[in-house]
Amino acid sequence: MERAAAVLLVEIAMADGSFEHAEARAIEAILKEQFELTSEDAAEVMAQARKTVNEAVSVHPHTRCLNDQLTTEQKRDLLAHLWRLAHSDGRVDPQEEYTIRKLCGLLNLRHRDFIQAKLSDHS
Repeated sequence: MERAAAVLLVEIAMADGSFEHAEARAIEAILKEQFELTSEDAAEVMAQARKTVNEAVSVHPHTRCLNDQLTTEQKRDLLAHLWRLAHSDGRVDPQEEYTIRKLCGLLNLRHRDFIQAKLSDHS
């Protein structure tokens, strides 16, 4: 489950065509917080997720895994983390927003959830 979530986080980080240091730090912090991983484990999961994103054709297997294992509230929390990550480099690229919108639908969340997460505090 951690890897599937990390794939979505990396997908957002790379949506604008770059992978910033601030985004890597944010992903590591999210993984540690959300899944209670050590720094080393979070870094390893992130490295595996980056490899997966570079090689993957689709995020559907990962969203399916998360839909099977997470509650709606946990998926909303993940959506908030996706927005937090998008804000981590100081700006939200339109491609990042588009990707979050797509992932929101794939996670079977409503547009209202997307808007609430977008408007919430991202600090």
